[in-house]
Amino acid sequence: MRIAVLDNGPDQLKLINHTMLGLGHESHMYTEGKALLQSLRR
Repeated sequence: MRIAVLDNGPDQLKLINHTMLGLGHESHMYTEGKALLQSLRR
């Protein structure tokens, strides 16, 4: 499963990314909502 994560804390993003990878998911990290929305439109 591909998962998009939005958070402004780099440590939190690393933790979530590590957890999702360990569960076999592909995660995409974003620190800005605008970047996340642009990615979803593609």
